[in-house]
Amino acid sequence: AIVSDNLGVRSHPQLENGLMVNISIRNTASFPQAFPILILSFNSSNTSGNEMIALREFSPDEYLDAALRDIEMMPVMTPVQIELEIMDPGRDAVNYTLAFRRP
Repeated sequence: AIVSDNLGVRSHPQLENGLMVNISIRNTASFPQAFPILILSFNSSNTSGNEMIALREFSPDEYLDAALRDIEMMPVMTPVQIELEIMDPGRDAVNYTLAFRRP
């Protein structure tokens, strides 16, 4: 019951081979639940198929702002803004997806 309301990927303004990933997630359940593991993947769009180029999992300790790290449960219907700085997986990585799993 955790959804992503917004996922944006852009070039990093200061790191030549970096990307900035902005995500907004929300707990749509009627109860608080643990912050999820984020799974961010990048895929190609070549004619032979959708080949995975890169995949990385982020724990709540890695993606939560320092002010939120003491909160153990994700509140109901409260957007959580996340900003990640990652290395650019390359020109072939033209599609990206976000998934969640339990910690």
